[in-house]
Amino acid sequence: MKKLIVVIILCLIVIGIVASQSNKDENVESSYTVYLANANMNGLVPVKVSLDDVTVDTKVSNILEILREGTSDAKATIPKSVEVISIKMEEKKAVLSFNESYKSMSSIEEIICRSSVVKSLAVLQEIDTVEFYIGSVPYQNSLGKVLGAMKESDVVLDFIEDSAAQNTKKVTLYFSDEEGMHLVPVEYEVNLNAEEQIEKIVLDLLINGPEDNTLRRTIPEGTKVKNVYTNEGVCYVDFNEEFVTKHTGGSTGETMTIYSIVNSLTELNNINKVQFLIEGSVRAEYKGHIDFNALFQTNLDLIKK
Repeated sequence: MKKLIVVIILCLIVIGIVASQSNKDENVESSYTVYLANANMNGLVPVKVSLDDVTVDTKVSNILEILREGTSDAKATIPKSVEVISIKMEEKKAVLSFNESYKSMSSIEEIICRSSVVKSLAVLQEIDTVEFYIGSVPYQNSLGKVLGAMKESDVVLDFIEDSAAQNTKKVTLYFSDEEGMHLVPVEYEVNLNAEEQIEKIVLDLLINGPEDNTLRRTIPEGTKVKNVYTNEGVCYVDFNEEFVTKHTGGSTGETMTIYSIVNSLTELNNINKVQFLIEGSVRAEYKGHIDFNALFQTNLDLIKK
């Protein structure tokens, strides 16, 4: 009888140990890298986080929540107003459905949000692609293109790892000649660190105007860059209202302003086209002479021979 009791006790101890170990295994955490916004909201930074090794749906939900909340070292990329309605897994594709507030983001905000979501979810071995929906409708970007399933390689924007690193870069800017009829290229050498956008530096130099007094500035005084972001070869430039209201107008003046910016930005290797925004929105026209909601490309005909 005593032997039977001892055996029962030993069995209970073993069962307890196994159950305890099983519970621990269920709550094992693994380290993952997610991508949040840097302090200037002009790039993505990799952030290490720990997640419970549970179902893929739960891991996706936890990552999206981190992107909504941010961390002490990096900023959130999903606005509080944007909610995830549903998460659906189709083989190795995550299909995310968002509420209508997703469409209220500016083009630049949406690119930051979408890029961080795709890069962050792609770290999970269960996910190869991510597809975005608004309700039950596939998401279309500002150009009306359905994006479909996106791989990590489809996210072409740069992200920042070493904010202390500096490098020197040569850029070519285009100012107006003295007659205001042609653009003249001027080469500048600039120093930048990893947290500085070369696009923002180019735009600020154009706003400051030329150092050569035989050339003319093309951007009205009081203009400020509210945001600038490059994705898939398109540079989205968001100016304040003064870019429009302080401009003197005229078809030639508008042309000089627009293409001094476009030609300067498309000198950069990662930019092929430029989309202008004013206070976060695309407008149909600039000052009445040029369609302003188009994607602008380099205009070589305006460069002074």
